[in-house]
Amino acid sequence: MKKLRKPVFDMLEATYDMVVGESGSAWFYPCDIPNAGDHILVTDSDDWSKCGEGFGGSTLRIRTTNPDLLVFELRGGWHSNGDSLLKDTGVDLTHKHYTHGRISELDGTLVWEDLGWVLGEFDRVQKTCREIVQKSGVPLLCEVQSMGGSSSQVMYPKNVEEMMQ
Repeated sequence: MKKLRKPVFDMLEATYDMVVGESGSAWFYPCDIPNAGDHILVTDSDDWSKCGEGFGGSTLRIRTTNPDLLVFELRGGWHSNGDSLLKDTGVDLTHKHYTHGRISELDGTLVWEDLGWVLGEFDRVQKTCREIVQKSGVPLLCEVQSMGGSSSQVMYPKNVEEMMQ
């Protein structure tokens, strides 16, 4: 089978800050949008020239704020998250995610819902649902939309204490 060349994608509309983590990996996050935590990228390893398996091995061209490296070619890097960025670099974007949440009883009765996208912690809706379940003692359906997709889960009172640890 003929080996095909991986595509190259230009992501030059946003400007990314670049920071090197304790792991040696290079981390990138947009500096000019409020929900920067939704757009965190990282090299596959501390060898930045090595092509990893992220994004199917494709190359993303990223405009950076680094004057010595205005465009970085992220080869096979990964989309990541605020918790991992914080752990490796000390940069805290854990409160810079857009989410929309809805909490309802199992029969569909609405208990709580965001009116639109809310900037905050990625798991803020789940935390709110845990608090309501703990106070009410009633199982609830927690639905969350984010920039990366959506999820739903039923939270039961007996599991709330275990989940919070």
